[in-house]
Amino acid sequence: MRLGLLLTMTLVCHAAIMRHTHRQKGCVTSVRLRDKWRFCNQGRRPFIRIRRGALIFRNGRYRVRFKCVESFRSIYLFRKSNYKEGLDAVVCLGFSYVADSNYAEYTITRLMGPGIGSHVVSPQLFPHDQAVSVNTTCDFQSPKERRQYAFLERAAPGCKFPRQLQGSWNFTYLHARSLDFDGRRMVLALLDGQRLVFTCQTRDSNRYVLISKGYPTGQQDSFMCVHFIPVRDDPFYSFVFSRLNSGNFMDGLLRVVKKGQVIRLHQNCDWLDSPARPEFMYP
Repeated sequence: MRLGLLLTMTLVCHAAIMRHTHRQKGCVTSVRLRDKWRFCNQGRRPFIRIRRGALIFRNGRYRVRFKCVESFRSIYLFRKSNYKEGLDAVVCLGFSYVADSNYAEYTITRLMGPGIGSHVVSPQLFPHDQAVSVNTTCDFQSPKERRQYAFLERAAPGCKFPRQLQGSWNFTYLHARSLDFDGRRMVLALLDGQRLVFTCQTRDSNRYVLISKGYPTGQQDSFMCVHFIPVRDDPFYSFVFSRLNSGNFMDGLLRVVKKGQVIRLHQNCDWLDSPARPEFMYP
């Protein structure tokens, strides 16, 4: 279990050596980090959700969304503006993949001194007009044994369709008869009589990975990534059914993969950060 921590320390030392070299401008998190994560052995209350350019930390009622302001390899500097009057919340974190654990997938290491709380993600407060950077704000010199770290595991899928989607809908897909939602299932009824059952596999806000197991053959599964967007003030349509994946089956609606292949929203939905191709749902 300590291998991941050692890897992080190696990365930190390397970053200290390279601290004056060119760093990629902008701050985009690694695709593999984008998910909901729980802290091993810390219960269900504290968790983080990593987005393309942000980190959301929640512990019970406490919730704060940090914007990623600078990164260097697997080290990220996050900032929340106006956390308090005249003060911003800042935290510097390093992530490292763990290869020898049945539960943890990454370690998260705090690369700065104590914050306003005791958690590894607890931020420090900086004046609102003070500049921060990986070089000047992240601490690469403190002894390894004093670094605060934790192990991360991906949160189990908590995937259920919201109440607003429950029921039967007309659907603008050319070959569709209807689209039905019930709990964790979506059923696409086609004009030729087929009923394709999709299970809600992963959810991130109102973006979903839906999988139909054993379709189109017993050795294959198919999936689609969908963003459901409510339509306001339209007399005909209620939701935009915005597809977030390229497809190779059913007019590109589905992507067929090997049976049992694990599908992750932020890794396999290749249109996630691009304009998506919409259909529409209506009563």
